[in-house]
Amino acid sequence: MAIDARVALRQAGGNRAAVGVVKRATCRILMLLCLLGVGPTVQAQSPAPRVVATLLEQGRAAEAIVAIHEWADQRGIDANLGNLYGVARLMVGDMAGAREAFTKTLVVEPDSAMAWYGLGLEALQRRDAAAAGCFNKAGVRGDRGRCLLAGRYAELMAGARGVPDLPLPSDLLQQGLALRAVALVQQGRPAEALPLLEQALAGQVGEPFQERDGLLMSFDATRPLRPFLPKRVSAGYTVGSLWTAAPQPANGFVEMRPKANPEPGGFVAYKVDGETLCVSNSAPSVYQWDCRKAWNGIHTLEVVLYDSGGSEGSVWRGRVLVANPEAPVSPLGREWRRVLDGAWRLVTLQVGRAALNLAAYEAAKAAGDVAGARRYVETVAAINPDDARVRGWLQSQMRAPSQRPIWRVATDASAVAITFDDGPVPGITDKLLAALQSQGARATFFVIGRHAAARPELVRRLYEAGMQVENHSYSHPNVSRLGRLDVEREMLRTNAAIRTATGGRPRYFRPPGGNLSPEVTAVAEAWGMVPCMWTVNGEKLERTDPAGLVRHIVEGSKPGSIILLHNGRQSTVDALPAILKGLRARGFSMVTVDELVGRYGAARR
Repeated sequence: MAIDARVALRQAGGNRAAVGVVKRATCRILMLLCLLGVGPTVQAQSPAPRVVATLLEQGRAAEAIVAIHEWADQRGIDANLGNLYGVARLMVGDMAGAREAFTKTLVVEPDSAMAWYGLGLEALQRRDAAAAGCFNKAGVRGDRGRCLLAGRYAELMAGARGVPDLPLPSDLLQQGLALRAVALVQQGRPAEALPLLEQALAGQVGEPFQERDGLLMSFDATRPLRPFLPKRVSAGYTVGSLWTAAPQPANGFVEMRPKANPEPGGFVAYKVDGETLCVSNSAPSVYQWDCRKAWNGIHTLEVVLYDSGGSEGSVWRGRVLVANPEAPVSPLGREWRRVLDGAWRLVTLQVGRAALNLAAYEAAKAAGDVAGARRYVETVAAINPDDARVRGWLQSQMRAPSQRPIWRVATDASAVAITFDDGPVPGITDKLLAALQSQGARATFFVIGRHAAARPELVRRLYEAGMQVENHSYSHPNVSRLGRLDVEREMLRTNAAIRTATGGRPRYFRPPGGNLSPEVTAVAEAWGMVPCMWTVNGEKLERTDPAGLVRHIVEGSKPGSIILLHNGRQSTVDALPAILKGLRARGFSMVTVDELVGRYGAARR
């Protein structure tokens, strides 16, 4: 039964009474266990550490916060669990909450390595010079490699000179390379820095044009740390509510008594962290809990009143903080400690992709490598188009004369441009290429960026065979429904993927589904791109009627037509040879969009 109640907790020896207020109290104990005075075995068997560990590993830190609250409400909270809570707060992007959580943990365990490390991260984000000192304290008992990395990075961002050569473990080598390389760039030694940066970039995993989640070193002294991407935490789950306890640490006996005596035949059960320590049926009912033998942390105390029939009545509940110099380990302390040891990896400083590419851009530019500098800076823009350090320069390089969207080309010449949307797709794209090559035709492939990034060798084959490779967005969304920054990301990530595969820069952008808007057109123009649409659309017949598709394309094409087909369907592969022969029989040359626009006339709707 959940009720609003108070439990009077008084330390023996004349100390001031401490009263804890709670908003809910629940307890379900088998009467047999209460009568025998036997404590439950829930703690020893609890899956809570495994649950919290799994949630954190899966990046579900907001759910881990809820799980920790629910556990602590019933079983209390020790330093290990307090540190895991601080880690979860870091992972949801709540740096202020993490600071509060780690500060409170230090009350229980003053030399806690994770707490000092967490405070160092929060100080680093605020550009507080105390960060390096926090990392040094953490390194005394914590993960030495991670603390050393963070401390050296904090010093570098504070203006320290010298090229760090840290004795880091193998899983931190990429971060060590990045530290050395950026220090070399800052000291005007780009030729030495570039090989290290290339090595660090080659070691990156995951989406190549998307920033990873995590605590990222930005190498920007004005904002040294980019924390985890913010995640929403359910209302009511706050650091303050987790650590609520009697204001003064208990250091002797704590007196527990009900607010009312039991009725005749009834009894009172006294519980600490869910375990029944004593049952009494005499009045006045008082129990002295010796907290000197308790583990350090917040303990949940309950006084439960039962009637003569053994039914639970009123429950009074409170929490006390215990902080003893020689305290035993909590019942689940070892299990929580194992979870905490694994959590170090989750709060390791990582190298941001944008930061690495920006450093490589600066090094390449200083070394006179113009092509390399452009490649790196395009990747920075693909990750973060709003980066003021690269946006203006790159747009000035990419801007082209204003041109309206292309639907066809005004020409009397017998030339058409066949285009393929989507892909590249192994087993389809290569067959389309073979059919084109067998008849001496050229075409334009509007590829999806994420597929191009995953299969650069297939994109390279198209390019080297004389086909044109253009931009069909990165993830194939309806771009007309996106904000400006997201449209830019879709375009620039795809451009970067194509440049990585081919060395060339796309000129045309085809919006998925033809969802063009004035805003999308304006974004394309700002980045030197031209929306390319179509004159003859074969999509529906590609799905339903291959023979009808051939007739539709061949008979519907006119000089200057742009033909839309798709790169991903076997039906298109089967129909393509007949389409090419039919167009050739009508006297058409099959050329790229660039050739159609540049050689045969002006583009128009």
